[in-house]
Amino acid sequence: MAAKALDIAIQTERDGIKYYGDLAGRSSDEMARRMWSSLVEDERKHLKILEAIASEMGFPPLDSDVYKIDPKSRIRTIFSEALSAEAGAAASEDEVEALKTAMGMERRGFEMYEGMAADAKVELEQALFKRLAYEEEQHYDILEKSLAFLADTGHWFLWEERAVIDGGGSA
Repeated sequence: MAAKALDIAIQTERDGIKYYGDLAGRSSDEMARRMWSSLVEDERKHLKILEAIASEMGFPPLDSDVYKIDPKSRIRTIFSEALSAEAGAAASEDEVEALKTAMGMERRGFEMYEGMAADAKVELEQALFKRLAYEEEQHYDILEKSLAFLADTGHWFLWEERAVIDGGGSA
C-alpha cells in the first residue's frame, strides 16, 4: 500500500472525527448530536484500522466484530431508542450547511477509498478499502436523507426511524 495514500486516508479520518465531533458538541437537538456522534465512532474505527496498517500491526479480519454494525444499523438503533417521534428541534441554517459539507466529505471519502481499492495489489487491502468506501457511502445516504427531510419540515428527526434509512416514513 502506498504510504502517501495511507497518510491521506488517515488524515481524512482524523478530519472527519474533528468535524463530526464539533457538530455533535454544537447541535441544538439530542438526536442530531447522537447522529453526529455515531459518525465520529465510525471514523474512529476507520482511523484505528488505518493506523494499525501504518504501524505494520495488521488489521482485524473483515469478519471480525469491528465490522458487525454498519452505519445505518447504528443510526436505526439511535432512532428506535427515541421514544417520541414528536420530539425534534428546528434545524438552523448552520446545521443545514453542516449537513451539506458533511455530504461532500463523505462523497470524497467514498471516491478516495474506491480509488484505493482499485489500485490495491493485495486482495485484503482491496477488501478493506471497499468496506471503507461502503461505510462512507452509507454515511452519505444518512446525511442526504436527513437533509431532504429538513428541507421538507425544517425540523430534526420528526419521522419514523426508517425514514433516514429507507427514505420512507411520515412527519
